[in-house]
Amino acid sequence: MVRRPRSRRRLSSGGTPPAGHQGPGDRGKARWVGRRRQGDRGAWRSDRGAVTAELAVALPAVVLVLAALVVVVAAGSAQVRVVDAARAGARVASAGESPARVDEVVTRVAGPSATATVDESGVWVKVTVRASVTGGWFSGPLGVTATATAWLESAVGAP
Repeated sequence: MVRRPRSRRRLSSGGTPPAGHQGPGDRGKARWVGRRRQGDRGAWRSDRGAVTAELAVALPAVVLVLAALVVVVAAGSAQVRVVDAARAGARVASAGESPARVDEVVTRVAGPSATATVDESGVWVKVTVRASVTGGWFSGPLGVTATATAWLESAVGAP
């Protein structure tokens, strides 16, 4: 049994079909259901499964875009933490603390994967912090780097 849509219009043999649907042999004698003739039953089934097929094609692309978005957000968050850690490390290093103390502060701010490099040259101290990004499996090894420079406090009174 073929199930037909509820909103169907049937025209009796005396009526006229909708505009553009009257063929040379029809002359209002065919019965019309919606926009298709009653005899065109195969046309009702041609669209079955189209939504499922389109979803099956589009779903992997949507998942891929969402995974890329998660990695971008994780990289942005890691960059902010590394910048803050470099700034805090430079502040500690400018106060004359040891490089071990700078590493401790950087690890506390940026996380356990962060490493710090302290470079003193003249009256300036430069702290470079590197860290890996969580979720880097998506695009290979992904890392972030930040550098902060501060003036040594011991050099403030020097000419």
